[in-house]
Amino acid sequence: MQMIKSATESPGEANSEEMEELKKRLNKSKEDERNIKTEMNKIENSLEIEKQKSEESIALVKQKEEDIKVIYTVITDIHNTIKGNGDQISIIS
Repeated sequence: MQMIKSATESPGEANSEEMEELKKRLNKSKEDERNIKTEMNKIENSLEIEKQKSEESIALVKQKEEDIKVIYTVITDIHNTIKGNGDQISIIS
């Protein structure tokens, strides 16, 4: 960025003003960079939390699938036992 020099400014004054402007822009860039890093850290943390929740949900679904298999096996065993003892049950009733 080139600054317009007035007729009354000396070259040193113009350079000093340019330096101040560059320092301000540098500080602003550094601040923007810190803000972006902070936001990125927040996003990364949120993603990690959601990933953990997802993994927990998958584990829960797998456990429920195993529970259903066990229940099915128990029901099948009960059904086969009743079916095998059908004559005895009908005599009792």
